[in-house]
Amino acid sequence: MHLPCSHLSEGSCSVYEQRPHKCGHYQCILLEKIIYGEVHLTQAKQIIDVTKEQSKWLLSNLTTIIDVDTLNNEINLRDNLYNVYRMLANRLKSNENVVFTTLEQEFCLHALDYLKGLKKYFYNSSLLFKYNTLIKQMS
Repeated sequence: MHLPCSHLSEGSCSVYEQRPHKCGHYQCILLEKIIYGEVHLTQAKQIIDVTKEQSKWLLSNLTTIIDVDTLNNEINLRDNLYNVYRMLANRLKSNENVVFTTLEQEFCLHALDYLKGLKKYFYNSSLLFKYNTLIKQMS
């Protein structure tokens, strides 16, 4: 998972042995749901697999939406989703009659689904509200 942590490297903690105390006690929403019996372990694995597939799709389709030079070189999905949002929102601000491509709309819908899943099972991202608003404005 590409969470917004500066020590996350290729999906793993790069300072695991010396990680901050709060990291060792962190429990995502999905883990809490497992602990309290709201989600079974096999369900949790499916949720994680779906989220990873969504993340993979978004990362592989970034270049259809945003210029390669604008991409975050660390392939941080969160930062790149923010860049896409900012680019599209700026286009909306600059022109009342802006037209979005089918690819841009599809990408934003996929991003919104991914962000809704993050909120439900992992953590809340401020990007959820941003993409929700952007999609409404695209309509």
